[in-house]
Amino acid sequence: MGTDNRRHNRAKVKWPVSINAPTGLVDGTTENLSLSGAFIRLARQLNCSAEIPLVLNAKGRFIPCTAQVVWSDERNLSDQRKFLGIGVRFTRMMLHDREFLHGEISNHT
Repeated sequence: MGTDNRRHNRAKVKWPVSINAPTGLVDGTTENLSLSGAFIRLARQLNCSAEIPLVLNAKGRFIPCTAQVVWSDERNLSDQRKFLGIGVRFTRMMLHDREFLHGEISNHT
């Protein structure tokens, strides 16, 4: 089994996400996140590898930020259905939102 060399701890939280992609809004849900990025399950295909604006809905608190898509792939659920997952790295986020995120991640790890 490989080692996880992540710089920040990840928390398993399921928060709604809205991505403002060039092709329109794409809804998703976080599967896990850290201060530096997130794994997001998408409702539909996202054809973009550039920086994207997105909004995390963290328990009713809307956190706007910008993120870079680092990877994307199709994943299988236990019942053989598939979904699209993306990994993003946060590139811009307000300090007070980052502090809130830090507190939420600490509560889940």
